[in-house]
Amino acid sequence: MRAKLEKAPEHARPIRWWLCLFVPLIFSLIPFRAALQNGTVAGAGPDVVTTLWTMAWFRENWMGAAWGGFSDWFNFPFGGHGAILSPMTASLWSILASIMGEAMATTWTGIALLWSMFGALFWMSRQAGWSWLASACAALAVLVPRYPIYTLGETGVVGIAALPMIIGMGIALRLKHVQSWLWIAALGLAMALQGLENPYLTPVLP
Repeated sequence: MRAKLEKAPEHARPIRWWLCLFVPLIFSLIPFRAALQNGTVAGAGPDVVTTLWTMAWFRENWMGAAWGGFSDWFNFPFGGHGAILSPMTASLWSILASIMGEAMATTWTGIALLWSMFGALFWMSRQAGWSWLASACAALAVLVPRYPIYTLGETGVVGIAALPMIIGMGIALRLKHVQSWLWIAALGLAMALQGLENPYLTPVLP
């Protein structure tokens, strides 16, 4: 008589499936290898300098002028009015800069943003019903096109400020199976945060 095989519980995942989570994180460090080794800013070009100055402007004026008021840091030395793009990213950069300096803060902010996008894409794919392996491939696909890494190297971290959009799409997929006011409120929050982080991508969620 054959023994009846019981299905493994949902939480008992083989190690190879957990590797699906960590392999994308490891591969994402490759574009930052030189910056991590030398302690320099990841990327080059005038837009990176502009981004760094904007981050410093936000750090110095985040209590008021960074949200649209007049500041000498904006259009220095003449001053002007303006609001920062990607304030959540700038907030993370400001915290890291006080700990490890401006150069490494820029590098690790970019890494943190990529890792966050990996996690968001993995979770969104799981909400769509994909397997763990397929979800990991979806996360790793961020490194395939030139645009995400190019924007990190040329325009700094603001070029791929799309994290709330990805999370919002995952929430929308979950709402197909779980009807809850909590998730509806979370979707509204994601839409608002995307408008704050990168208004160019705001129309995607509605």
